[in-house]
Amino acid sequence: MPESRIEQGIALFLIGLAILIAGAFDPMRDLIWQLNGNSANATLVETQQYRNSGPKRLIGIYKFTSSDGTFKVNGKSIYDEKSKIPKDGKVAWHLGEPFKARLLGDYPNRTPTIIIGILIMIGGGYIFLKAKKSKGTNK
Repeated sequence: MPESRIEQGIALFLIGLAILIAGAFDPMRDLIWQLNGNSANATLVETQQYRNSGPKRLIGIYKFTSSDGTFKVNGKSIYDEKSKIPKDGKVAWHLGEPFKARLLGDYPNRTPTIIIGILIMIGGGYIFLKAKKSKGTNK
């Protein structure tokens, strides 16, 4: 860490910003896919082992219908039981590419990561402002 309190505040703020961006990446990508393309409801049709890695590592395969036909999309989340796999979901794809659809919301809960990033940013901003204020009173 830098020795200057102002630089420490800036460094903490940037670290918090990086954590916030990492936590919000999947939700933002889902939002962009929904806004810039088409979406449809999908239903679970079958489950399969994730890359033949054993019966406790299952993913869902979902079927959806678009104006171009009926397509299947694999989920990304891995579950240890069939009962834990969601029965339906929402898929989105870029215009004209329903064969490249992705299941929306198929990632772990990122809320704690986003909250931690915001708190670190607030802490960095507080240190920066406090250091700037104390530096201004010393002159």
